Amino acid sequence: MLKAWEKRMEFGRIQNIEAWCMTLTRNFALDKFRSKHHSTRGLEHQLDQPLDEASPYQLMEMGNTIAAIDAIVASLPAKQRASFMLRDVEGYSYKEISEMTGNSTSDVKVNIFRARQTIRTKLLKLNSYGLEKSSNAP
Repeated sequence: MLKAWEKRMEFGRIQNIEAWCMTLTRNFALDKFRSKHHSTRGLEHQLDQPLDEASPYQLMEMGNTIAAIDAIVASLPAKQRASFMLRDVEGYSYKEISEMTGNSTSDVKVNIFRARQTIRTKLLKLNSYGLEKSSNAP
């Protein structure tokens, strides 16, 4: 907020203030992330179902799945991870993401598609471990 306030004189030249603020915030977050002292919030805070309604087994399974998704998302290339998080976690439109990241809309769509595909493939592989039929089975 302080950075935006300091640059308030530039508001007249900015076409999309929300995108400009998101870019400012993104750059600030990247600076913090690159610093040695950073902490992030995981996906477990964004569950749709209240945790007290689930059984202990369901809680454990959800926790394992969320941890796996966190690890997969963390392993994505930076462009895919940023586009995926802005679209599927933050809920921004393709155009807004394009303005924030400086990539074309088609690049944003490709990055999100590839990120989703990677997450889906790795999660299915993880969940089906040991369930495939071996070639020696009848």
